[in-house]
Parts: sequence; structure tokens; C-alpha cells
Amino acid sequence: MRNDRGDSRLNEAFQYLNDKFLDIAEQEKRTRKRKSVKFYWGVIAACICLVFLIPAGAMAGKWLGVRELLLPEGKSKMTLISLSGYQESPEAKALAEWKAFLENYDTDHKILDAIGNDIFVVEGREDWFLYYVYSYEMGEKLDEIAEKYDLKLHTQLDVVSQKELEYRVGCSLAGSYGGYIYEDGSFAYDGETELKEGQITYFQLRRVVKGTFDEVVLNIGQAENYGEWQYVTAGGEQVLLALGTDKALIFRDFEKCFITVNVLSGRDGGMTEEQLQKLADKIDFGALQEVKEPDMRGDR
Repeated sequence: MRNDRGDSRLNEAFQYLNDKFLDIAEQEKRTRKRKSVKFYWGVIAACICLVFLIPAGAMAGKWLGVRELLLPEGKSKMTLISLSGYQESPEAKALAEWKAFLENYDTDHKILDAIGNDIFVVEGREDWFLYYVYSYEMGEKLDEIAEKYDLKLHTQLDVVSQKELEYRVGCSLAGSYGGYIYEDGSFAYDGETELKEGQITYFQLRRVVKGTFDEVVLNIGQAENYGEWQYVTAGGEQVLLALGTDKALIFRDFEKCFITVNVLSGRDGGMTEEQLQKLADKIDFGALQEVKEPDMRGDR
């Protein structure tokens, strides 16, 4: 595994409560010091369940596939994709710049070591806390990048049950176990469904609302291992499907949001093109494109 703090920090978003939802490609160890500094948000991160998506209008024009979601290769040499938009989107450009900064910041951990077990808090900048910022320099860089790409920062995150998540999103969510939601309507959840009799398939769905900086990434392994095709769901939505050896992906890009589904099974696990299409049919992408400001009434 890796010791690089930057990518490790970004991948904290894939620490889940239930081990069966752990994406093996994202299981990276963090240092004991980092865990203690981030104790409170470690609990929140443990509830995060997600996925990724595809841009609006892309289907009707230029073919945009998994490779157009790739982030610049960093020190980790992992193949990471953005879960908030394609490479030319302001969200993806901001993410690439933030990731590059993190990879080269505090590489000897002196700043983090100096903080010890004290949680870094700046009065009036609780939004920094949502991005695991642990120094003023990091916070100022985060602000600089967000301003450069005209993006807002998240200000609140609530961990909620399935019923509560559906209430806030405004529609039913296939296979949901509950998850978390941000103040702008971005959300993610773990799910499961039966695509083949007697066989449960686990997946993670994430919707990112455009105009807000989101730092979640996904390690997809080798991009060339994916077979990709366009598919029109039973609900009439055109999506991009990608089937790999260890996982499968579903993407849909709308004007207001970007949706990604990370399926925790690939060809080696028995996933077929027909089964992936069946999963896409079960997700109401049309309803998910309707973004509304959620009722942020706390964890519940």
C-alpha cells in the first residue's frame, strides 16, 4: 500500500461501516497519528458510501468514457478518476490541482506531528473541517483553488438513514442502506440488489451537485481493462456503462449534477453486461437529476 498522505486522505471517503461494502481497491491504511487527529471525522468518513458519474450532453456528442475521468497520475501511481465530472469540468480541474497540492504538502509530516492529537479548528471555517484541513496554509490553498474555478465549498454533512436520505433527496433510492448528504444536495449511499437469483450485488452510488468542490476520487485499476458502451435505461435515460475485471461502473452527467455508480463486482466475479444493464434499469436517473436544497436537520 502507500504512505503518501495526499491520496490516502482523499481515499478516506471510502471507509465504510459495513465491511462487505469496502472497495478492496480503496482499502489503504492511514497512520495512527492521522487517525487520532481526525477521530471525529473518522466516524463520519466511516459512514460514507459512494460512486461516480457522466457529463450532460456527452452522450449526444463526443464519446466520453472512463479515460476522460482520469486524474493526472501522482506519486502513488494509482489510476484515479474524478467522481465529480470529466477532465475539462471546473470540478475535475479543481480536484486535480488540490490532489497535486496534497501530494507535495507536509511530506515529512512535521506539521501534522506538531499538531499531535489536537483537532485543527478555525472559528467560522467549519467548511475547512469537511476537507480534513489541518493547517492555515492548507485552508488558504483550498480557498484559492475553489475561487479559481468559481466553486463553493461544502458547509455541512449529515449521516442519515435510508428513509431520511430519500426524504431529503426527494425520491426512492434503489437498494439503499442510508448514507450521507451535503447541504447542496450532493449525497452517497451503499446499496445492494439481486441481479441474478440467489446472488446479491453490492454497489455505491454518488451524486455530486455541480458548482461545489468535492474531493472524492476512486481507484479503478487499469482503465484499459474496461469494456464500455452506451445504454438507454428502462426509464429512458442514456448512461455510460463500463465493465472491468474487478468492478463495473455506471455514469450519467446531467446539467446540474454528476452521478456515478461503483459496482463491487466485475467479470471475474460473474458480472455480465446484461446484469449491469439490469442494475442501471433499477436506478431512477431521471428523478436523481432533480436537485433540490435538502432539509439539513442533522444526523438521523
